[in-house]
Amino acid sequence: MDNYSIDVSICCITYNHVSFIERCLDGFIAQQGDLSIEILIHDDASTDGTQEIIKNYQKRYPNLIKPIFQKENQWSKGVHAINSQYNFSRAKGKYIALCEGDDFWTNPHKLNKQVEVLNKYKNCILVSGGYLKDDVPQLLGSSFFFNLQDFPYVWKTKTLTLVFRNGLLDYRQLQQYNNSRDIHLVYHLLRLGDAFYINEVLGQYNTHNAGIFSTLSQQEIDQLHYHIYKELYNINKEPISKKCYFNSLVDLGRTNKAYTVLALFHVSSFVDFKIAIINLFK
Repeated sequence: MDNYSIDVSICCITYNHVSFIERCLDGFIAQQGDLSIEILIHDDASTDGTQEIIKNYQKRYPNLIKPIFQKENQWSKGVHAINSQYNFSRAKGKYIALCEGDDFWTNPHKLNKQVEVLNKYKNCILVSGGYLKDDVPQLLGSSFFFNLQDFPYVWKTKTLTLVFRNGLLDYRQLQQYNNSRDIHLVYHLLRLGDAFYINEVLGQYNTHNAGIFSTLSQQEIDQLHYHIYKELYNINKEPISKKCYFNSLVDLGRTNKAYTVLALFHVSSFVDFKIAIINLFK
């Protein structure tokens, strides 16, 4: 951890984000304080002009912006752990910050606030925070620590607010999932230590027609979560991943009772059993 040459590696993945990427990059560059940073960008073969904008910024900030421009779309080829494969592996920062190219940071003190927490609390390996969605603040009411035991109950943040310690996690673990998402990153980090939530708006989460989740119905989102948590449980086979899988079955069971029946085979407590039974007979 002491051999990193800079403070924070900002890791950004983009694909056809021409309407958003300038504001995203401006949010990185606007960060205030004395932290040294690098901006690692992976563009997944954008066809809408995103790459040209990134190249223009790279010319203006050649020592700061370090892009990879794919000629073929890696996501469509089944490479879903894009950050872990192409950005984390080249990060020189003691800490890694995440923000996808269609989101942006609104707080110029964001990184300083999060790094201060990580420097102060050595058992804390991840810091998240509040954000705007459709210009509405999404806050949880107070700042607090949380850990792996909280993981199945409340998703604490969006990807754009995450900052975590580099080098603690073998990032190849994230590449074993067919449905790899940042949920898996947070899960594996929380297996190693605690996290802290800052109750301040740190950035803007954008919803748009090209977003992965933006055009999905709630049932489609529940179906996606089911596949994610089923795989997480099948690979890890421990109580927390089992609870996440159970919750996803209960959510799907609201529209298809067959999933509630399946949930009965994965209860971890009497409370889980009551939840499944009540859901079955609604």
